[in-house]
Amino acid sequence: MSVPIRRLGGLLVLSLMVSSAGYAQAPAPPLYPAGDAAKAIAAAEAAAKKDGKHVLLDFGADWCPDCRVLGALFEDPAVAPIVTANFHVVRVDVGRRDKNGDIVAKYGGTSDDWIPAVVVRAPDGTTIAVTNDVVRLTRRTSREELITLLKAWAPKQRERELGTFVERGVRVRLRLERDRSGGRWLAGEFAPLASGTHLYAIDLPDEGVDGLGRPTKMSIAPGSHWRAAGRLTVDRPVVKDRIEGLGVTLATYPAGPVTLRLPILIAQGGGAESDAAEIRVSYMACGPRGCMPPVSTTFLYRGR
Repeated sequence: MSVPIRRLGGLLVLSLMVSSAGYAQAPAPPLYPAGDAAKAIAAAEAAAKKDGKHVLLDFGADWCPDCRVLGALFEDPAVAPIVTANFHVVRVDVGRRDKNGDIVAKYGGTSDDWIPAVVVRAPDGTTIAVTNDVVRLTRRTSREELITLLKAWAPKQRERELGTFVERGVRVRLRLERDRSGGRWLAGEFAPLASGTHLYAIDLPDEGVDGLGRPTKMSIAPGSHWRAAGRLTVDRPVVKDRIEGLGVTLATYPAGPVTLRLPILIAQGGGAESDAAEIRVSYMACGPRGCMPPVSTTFLYRGR
């Protein structure tokens, strides 16, 4: 039976409309709202002062694939409970870097102009973490990597002080902390005594760059009843210090104190001996007066 060409064309169009309907999807709701970001941040900060959670600022845009993937990862069943228990999340729309520029500048949500950019702040306004060249969140960030970072950025409670010492212009205070899930953390606060003095980044080579600088590090000596359960993290952003006379760039932290944290496990049932640990630290301080000699030492904690 012949079918008129005009009718055949109509059937073809109808067929295409029906078949394509199965692939049509409703547009996804915006991840980064167009509302008043400053007001949302103020509300999150007020809530944090009441419940002790941290404020996590996510600077991004809906056109950014990495931002959308990261947003979905925050809803992952293994990730979402950690986020809910520890953070007030505020998403800030940066458009094409033409929106909320004042808020980006105020909180340091630049991440070298790459997005997503994340800033984590404590209830007292202290910046806990920022994404940068060392720590960056993208669509390639795995669930496990994100969980590790979130646990490091989450609020901690002091369990006990381990000890304090001063050497080469820096006061080092070591303590044991617990997070809200019961995990234990070894925390070390490295505080230069002279104003304007900075320390070097943890990723600097052990012997520095061309022998210059030394990393700020903290680890547990082999043979201790304590052992590391993850990687070392730091609460300050990395600053690149270009030494023009030598043509060398060194990774440092802004002048002032730096706190390192290491997730740990402590052997149980070993008596007082299992409560002791050898903690290795290294650092080097430089400032307006010059530089102090590098320090590499071991602190012996003998237990309670």
